[in-house]
Amino acid sequence: MENTIRFMRGDKAENALLYGGGGTGKTAHVLSLLHELPEVRLVLCSPGEADIPALIARLGAQPLRFVLLLDDIAPDGKALRALSSQLCGGRAVPANVLLYATSREAPGPASLFSLALAFPYPGLDAFTSLVGELLEAEGIAANAQILRDACVDHQVDAREKLTFAGARRVAEAYKAQRP
Repeated sequence: MENTIRFMRGDKAENALLYGGGGTGKTAHVLSLLHELPEVRLVLCSPGEADIPALIARLGAQPLRFVLLLDDIAPDGKALRALSSQLCGGRAVPANVLLYATSREAPGPASLFSLALAFPYPGLDAFTSLVGELLEAEGIAANAQILRDACVDHQVDAREKLTFAGARRVAEAYKAQRP
């Protein structure tokens, strides 16, 4: 949030890479962050989907501020090294464009992204808190023990990592079972 606010004010902000396993909420975090800051425009694309240097040049010619979110990149991949080279390691990115990216891998050395934020899979307590926050955001006060039991059941039944998408599923199931 602080980095994006600095960017909005025209101060120095860092290009950021959010990395972690699938479903940990990396993309959702950026989308919700920018929902809170409507002055910044979001451009979302996947690598290989667009000519990123040309897109950055077009955005740089606009009077607005943009966050360009490169979703699901491989930080050590050939394409990212080429992009970093084309953008002179980020020095060719105009002042009104900030690069954010998501990846399932940790950043490699000499990355285009000077700020790297890890999104680990949550433990059961953090997962339960996340489900509670999702329900609270909808004005639903959850019974703590019933909610924890639902999260344990999800963990056992799903046999997968605890993810943001899983937290949404548990919250929806909890809402459906309310009297």
